[in-house]
Amino acid sequence: MIIGGWQVSGTWNWSGGLPWTPSFNECGNEEDVGVCRPNHGSGSFATGVGSLQHPAGSNPYVQFFTPVANITTNSGGPFADPGIGNLGNVKVNSFIGPRAFFADAAVFKNFSVTERVKMQFRMDAFNLFNHPVMGFNSNQGNTCIDCGGNAGQITDIEADASPGSTTGMRQLEFALKLIF
Repeated sequence: MIIGGWQVSGTWNWSGGLPWTPSFNECGNEEDVGVCRPNHGSGSFATGVGSLQHPAGSNPYVQFFTPVANITTNSGGPFADPGIGNLGNVKVNSFIGPRAFFADAAVFKNFSVTERVKMQFRMDAFNLFNHPVMGFNSNQGNTCIDCGGNAGQITDIEADASPGSTTGMRQLEFALKLIF
């Protein structure tokens, strides 16, 4: 009665990152539309999740991209200044943030209480492998390519504290359900 009849289920999610658009610093004198999109330059621009950094006196972060030199005064890099009155040719949401991977699993067993009443014991594990889902897109993170400071830093994971969330830290949930 205790050993047999267990059921296991699971889901896996492996998805691409969210889109984001690079912007640049000090474009207020050049563009009056509030959008600071650069032109593509001649160099390469690498993105990718690095290791966790723990600087003394500040919050830990993961560097997603390394900021470039100020594009309004330098040339020859991966991005170029579009010039006064011009919107850059970098397309909206043309860059992709970090990938996401997480898995959920459930183990459960039904027990008969009476002929018409059953009880189910279950254990659910959300984000079973406790893999962090990095939060970086046009709404999160500093997408300014030449701002320095916290540009390109991921300072938090996608965290949803609600039970059943698959993007927060690992959560275990135990339940008894009465079925009648």
